[in-house]
Amino acid sequence: MSRSYVDMGLDAITAPPDDQRPSSGDGWVVAACAAIGALAIGALAFVSGRGNRVRIYRNLNRRDAVVYSVLGPDSRLQKHAKNIVVSDGEFVVRQKGRERVIREHRKNVHAFVTGKVKRKPVRIRGKWVQVKYNPYKFRSFVKAHGHKPVHEADYVCLDKTGVWAINPR
Repeated sequence: MSRSYVDMGLDAITAPPDDQRPSSGDGWVVAACAAIGALAIGALAFVSGRGNRVRIYRNLNRRDAVVYSVLGPDSRLQKHAKNIVVSDGEFVVRQKGRERVIREHRKNVHAFVTGKVKRKPVRIRGKWVQVKYNPYKFRSFVKAHGHKPVHEADYVCLDKTGVWAINPR
């Protein structure tokens, strides 16, 4: 499903009617991330200041649903979210934590995404690329297809289908 506008701080994704959607040749996003419905970004508007960086990791204690924990600039838990989009995304893996996971075969929070929460709708051009991380196989986040390392991206979306990025590099 094509999405032309991604609401980065209000309540939902706003897609134009089918007859007004650009063709795929226009370079607009075909967002698997956005296709699941409204993003829970509005709940993050309480993060103080404009464009503050947040740190997001998947909360593995919730087995019934995919939930992400969002830490504010002060490293305190700000919110749990099922979906979130940030700009200027950075993929971080702390190697000491990864080594501990491999050594102890026990999960710990050592990999996360950082980025800026936006409060205004933003028009996003590009192609969503799925990104994944497995501490037993990779030293960093990688593209799901091709397994090339990814360290940053223009936009990052985390939802129940996984992690997606625009212009991952």
